[in-house]
Amino acid sequence: QRFSEAIGEMNWINRATVVRAEIESKPHLREVLLEQNRVVLALEECSQAAARHGGRLPWLLTSENRLIETFVFAWQAMQLLDAARTINNKRARILASRLIEAIREPRMLQAIQLEAQVAIHFIVAGRRVVFPELGSSRENFDLLVEDIGPNGLEIECKFVTHDKGRKIHRVEARECLDRLQSTEGIQLVARKHGRGLGMRITVPGKLPAKELLDDFCRGVSDILISGKSGELSDGTRVQMVDFSPSVLGPLTRPVSSQTLESVNQILGKHNAHSMIFAANGAKHGVVVVVLESAQPDSMLHELFSTYCESAGRQLTGTRPGAMFSIFEGLGSKQLASITRDEGKDGNYSALAWKASAFLQRPVYPHVVGVGFLSEPNYSTHETAASGLTYWIPKPLSPMWSNDFSGLFGRDSRKAVAQIPG
Repeated sequence: QRFSEAIGEMNWINRATVVRAEIESKPHLREVLLEQNRVVLALEECSQAAARHGGRLPWLLTSENRLIETFVFAWQAMQLLDAARTINNKRARILASRLIEAIREPRMLQAIQLEAQVAIHFIVAGRRVVFPELGSSRENFDLLVEDIGPNGLEIECKFVTHDKGRKIHRVEARECLDRLQSTEGIQLVARKHGRGLGMRITVPGKLPAKELLDDFCRGVSDILISGKSGELSDGTRVQMVDFSPSVLGPLTRPVSSQTLESVNQILGKHNAHSMIFAANGAKHGVVVVVLESAQPDSMLHELFSTYCESAGRQLTGTRPGAMFSIFEGLGSKQLASITRDEGKDGNYSALAWKASAFLQRPVYPHVVGVGFLSEPNYSTHETAASGLTYWIPKPLSPMWSNDFSGLFGRDSRKAVAQIPG
């Protein structure tokens, strides 16, 4: 009720209506749209349930694990609004407006969820947290923890999406694969072949522009019909591999992790974008298509380039500052696997090397550390609020304070600023 009164439920009901219309007009983007707008759709479900039960959520709804993220977000929002009101009502109104805007834009919502996660960590620890950009200040970093260290700590948060640094983005890939699925080649070969055929499409850089996509798909279809690996005039390579459909296991929607791993084994690598087309009929042929770029992804390069820009432009340089990020889809187990053996036998992860190189740059003496948070696990009640933080401090900063060494308690990791080079 408090969240609904502060934000206004028509904001998420209207957004949910737009999302469903978009799914209906673009069925090939259904999974992407459902994932990106899961909080908004869950809020709508809560509103509908409350309307059926006299304005109250039925207790059984709280046992739905898929709704935990939304409950947590609503709680975080109210914690932040209450904290803003302790400063003044104007800041609370500005924050509410920002939350409303975020509900209408999935990427903005992900960013504010990260800011809320970091802010709540410090608020629960008894710290005073403010959002400078919500006041009259000209400072434009995300958070200020006013009462830590001798002069506070400025924080800039960056949510790292699946598409960060990728040459082919998810929506572009789904659009291309959907058009390819409708071509004569895949449907004809799947029914005629009667077995399994894997096809890896490697574009030189990025996908063609939308107006050229149909011609691109027809060219790939022609190579598929020929039955031999080939190359398009733009340098796109199409490699084909035979396999037994049984290795894929049961084909379900969404595709199981076992099937995805089988696809990786068939085509010899991890595949970010894939499609499985199974023909109906007696022969039950299957065509597996993966789409990739010949150019390597540069997620970490793009992230730390953003850090450099933010350190110089958004952090003031007059106070200590820190950067915090979440990698979309990177949970506690995955983050733990990256950090577990840091420094063992002199080996460090690419993330640690990049962080160390950034922290050692002399042009950012005010940056006292970078932190990487695991994406919260909302699959069970027990782990909804748990997670792992990989905090890499910079004790050699002239603005360093011992208050910064234990920001995340025992979950903190050793400083990687000692890495040579």
